[in-house]
Amino acid sequence: MKLKPIAKIRFLLRAIQRTCVVLYRKRSIRFFSEYKRMIKTCLWLEKGSQEYLNRQFFNMSDEELRKIYDNEVKEKVEKRIWLQNHRRRMYILSKYGAPEYSTTQKKVRERVDAYEKEFGIPKDCSLQWNVSITCQHSRMGLLKIGHHVILCRDVDLDFTGNLIIEDYAWFAEGVKVITHNHKVGLQEDYDCIPTSVVIRDHAHIFARAVIMPQAAEIGRHSVVATGAIVVKQVPPYAIVAGVPAKVLKFVASADEISKYEAEHYPLEQRIPIDVLRENEKKYISKS
Repeated sequence: MKLKPIAKIRFLLRAIQRTCVVLYRKRSIRFFSEYKRMIKTCLWLEKGSQEYLNRQFFNMSDEELRKIYDNEVKEKVEKRIWLQNHRRRMYILSKYGAPEYSTTQKKVRERVDAYEKEFGIPKDCSLQWNVSITCQHSRMGLLKIGHHVILCRDVDLDFTGNLIIEDYAWFAEGVKVITHNHKVGLQEDYDCIPTSVVIRDHAHIFARAVIMPQAAEIGRHSVVATGAIVVKQVPPYAIVAGVPAKVLKFVASADEISKYEAEHYPLEQRIPIDVLRENEKKYISKS
């Protein structure tokens, strides 16, 4: 069946439009019309069509529109994008985080695939139900989760700030990790302050423990006891407990740890024995 000339033109125009949309989504180019569309959405709809006539957006160059976008529109667009992503994440968490997706192997694979696609969690990680991974206050930091990480049920991970979890870390039921804080005082608006939390490899965090944003780092092979609230950095191979959490002891002596590291870690990743002995004096002597 032959197309009429007008149908051919329409078909070509649609094809060009689709190509432009694909290129824009890949962020390979940015069009004048895109700035115009975003400005129209954020400003014209808020202040009425008269704003369009008063400021004469239609006569502005691409550079002028870019300045308006950066100064007046960018923050609103970013909030809108964050809200759209937040809604999608909440839908994925509510659907695939349900206990029913632990009943069969097929459903477990569906959950793992969904979490991998949305949050970048490797497929070799273990995920139970009600694992919540969220960011708040229109902010989204870096989320990086290593291989063979275990996330038991009701674990709550916040990546409003930066959250890095290294290989073989283990989170028991109900563990909560927070990566943002708030200014407190007489002001009415409590500003969000993103922070960074790094949980090193083979760290074991037991049930209902809370990692606060001030913790900064949970050392490798460290153990956080049940119900502990961690507000300070945890040294490697330490056992911490209490509210606030304090170092009780180390999992082994400095010489035993040094021997273990020589067998399991390359030279550049080993903790010097002097540092291990210094940690023993610093923390154990206090108790």
